[in-house]
Amino acid sequence: MQALDLFRVLTCNAVPPPRWLRSLAELTNNGRSAAPSEWEQMVATLRKLGQDHVLSPECPLDRREAFLGQLRSIDLERLPQLLAASLSSSQSADAQRLEPFHDVATLDEMDTSEVRSLRGRGLDMIARGEVAALLLAGGQGTRLGTTLPKGMYDIGLPSGKTLFQYHAERLRKVKQLAAAHAGIPEAQVRLPLVVMTSDATRDETEAYWKEHRYFGLAPAQLTFFEQGMNPCLTKEGKLMLAAPGELAMAPNGNGGCYAGMMQAGILDQLARDGVRGIFQFGVDNLLCHVADPTFVGFCAMREADCASKTVPKLHAHEPVGVVAMADGAPKVVEYSEISRELAEACNKDGRLLYGSAHICVNYFALSFLRRFIANDLSTMPLHIASKKIPTITPEGTPVAPTANNGIKLELFIFDNFPKAQRMQVLQVKRADEFAPIKNAPGAASDSPDTARELLYALNRRMLLQAGAQLRDAPAGTTGDVAAIEISPLLSYQGEGLRKRVNGQTLQLPLLLE
Repeated sequence: MQALDLFRVLTCNAVPPPRWLRSLAELTNNGRSAAPSEWEQMVATLRKLGQDHVLSPECPLDRREAFLGQLRSIDLERLPQLLAASLSSSQSADAQRLEPFHDVATLDEMDTSEVRSLRGRGLDMIARGEVAALLLAGGQGTRLGTTLPKGMYDIGLPSGKTLFQYHAERLRKVKQLAAAHAGIPEAQVRLPLVVMTSDATRDETEAYWKEHRYFGLAPAQLTFFEQGMNPCLTKEGKLMLAAPGELAMAPNGNGGCYAGMMQAGILDQLARDGVRGIFQFGVDNLLCHVADPTFVGFCAMREADCASKTVPKLHAHEPVGVVAMADGAPKVVEYSEISRELAEACNKDGRLLYGSAHICVNYFALSFLRRFIANDLSTMPLHIASKKIPTITPEGTPVAPTANNGIKLELFIFDNFPKAQRMQVLQVKRADEFAPIKNAPGAASDSPDTARELLYALNRRMLLQAGAQLRDAPAGTTGDVAAIEISPLLSYQGEGLRKRVNGQTLQLPLLLE
């Protein structure tokens, strides 16, 4: 099935647009005002296809041209088949075609010299400017109770730092480490950061980074781009309205990063700059080791087309995707696609056969990405997500749904894995590298509260290993009395802490900068 990327892929000459999409510029008469006959023809088409409900309430005259552009960009006649294909592909996979991904390397099981070698290889690559970082930051913090981009959300740390600032400071620290490793000035280390935004987050995101002076990163090494948008549909396949004369649209999923980067010319620019690999991560993982040199070195040593970091599943039925083999090719298999029997299956050591949870931390060889985009981008499957989608009644009354009332069509970033000839997986400690923030404060899991606790626990372990002693907060202390925050600029993964804290007794709550 071909990918629904309505506005971004269409205008890029590098990849022919999918047959069922039409060029927005072409179909709106190259940007000139739409003739009345075009509108009348569209009205007739909508009526013929049973989509004329979008004409009520009536489209304002000043919205008509833009509305026509939205409608013309979709192959309305094939929409029912596309929805049916998406629904079909979302059903459970044939269990007989699934196999575990056996070649999972576990970081904890490597000896110290091997880890040191991988880290050194990664630092060498970073120092030579051969690595870029890709931050997926198109989402808003709706479930966190804010309309701000999620990366701007204050997660309640003593420092007041946001997710964007944490990720930026980790990137700065990696540059410092690479420079020290190579014996060169930090200013000579080029580590580009590419940030994916969406229609809803781009302006605020760019303004926020600019306001904060890019958190110490060189502006010339930052690039922002926007993912595409797809129309929202009812479960019956009907287009939904956000307002009179305006379709309800939604970002096209994290897999939209490929078309977005291609259209913006980002991959070509990275290639010209000598980049060989891209470290990709999501904005909502507080513990992400951004541009992790050990992971980068692991990928380089194994000549990976692409690679994933995974963590062990908490239990057999944790609702997460796992890296597996499907029809002989690597794939992230959703928990809904695995039977109960397979989910609970273990090897002779008692470990889950399907236990490597994908955490959206990946590495892509730039050469692989460029081949994939040139040859296979339009074959990416669409995935259906049932959501609460604000809409309007035929009379124009806004509707704020309390239950899922429609579907979004999304592309997943890992759906290029089957095209990889050399897919690699590195399993890491969950407690060290995975603290997602997806749910509202107070939720039992994946909330700002649980993420802070995981960060504090990690920092506690690092300080104790560095020779510090910790003293609990005095009675009557207010606030987060167990807080232990270490600035990423002070230490990336615990290095350098012994010199700073060895033999000291530190009082909680604690902020080390």
